[in-house]
Amino acid sequence: MGFSRAKVLYSGAASADPESLEYLAGIDLPIRQVYGLSEATGPSSVTRDGADRYGTVGLPMPGVEISLADDGEILIRGRSVFSCYLDDETATQQALRDGWLHTGDLGTTGEDNQLTISGRKKDIVITTGGKNVCARALEVPLLEDSAIVDAVVVGDGYDQLGVLVAIGGELADDQDEALAHAKEVVNSVNKSFARAEQIRRVGLLSRPLSVELGERSESGHIDRSTVVDHFSDEIEDLYR
Repeated sequence: MGFSRAKVLYSGAASADPESLEYLAGIDLPIRQVYGLSEATGPSSVTRDGADRYGTVGLPMPGVEISLADDGEILIRGRSVFSCYLDDETATQQALRDGWLHTGDLGTTGEDNQLTISGRKKDIVITTGGKNVCARALEVPLLEDSAIVDAVVVGDGYDQLGVLVAIGGELADDQDEALAHAKEVVNSVNKSFARAEQIRRVGLLSRPLSVELGERSESGHIDRSTVVDHFSDEIEDLYR
């Protein structure tokens, strides 16, 4: 595979599939997961040799402290944390509070204290019933279906969660079949979630999400505020 001389392998920027990591480790290519952001000068945590738990991003780097806020937001403190955003005091005050960098990422820690990234605070959808749901946790299994090109969970300001999906392939030419397939996939995914976290309304996107229009990044992260703005009519139709 061309890695015969590799000594240490790292993966970052996006979550790696735990099954892929386990497979590669099985052929003597263990990949260490790294988590960090520019405001903390890159890596803040990394999986250690002999202390791997697939799906985590390991333990804090030397000189770095990592904590979790009450809502699960990942907080970082240490000499690697930046001092400010240039000429943007408001953004600086939002990011740096009480000596901690508020990353905007959500995480959990297990008994071994290894950090797992669970999503972004911007990915949280809050229904009128007060239920906080991580939209990404629902979208990822939906996107495992080969016909679903994009999936965006919505529900802010509504009493139920909904999802808008873009269907590709042969189903894309028949709106009725596309919607029926989407509902079938949603019903299957719902079985893995508590009732309050299940998707109740399903609709179709008029087109796939666009990188050029700012609806998602090259790595696949959704800009929810932009999507909600661009597809407001579809969302309204979803809750009629």
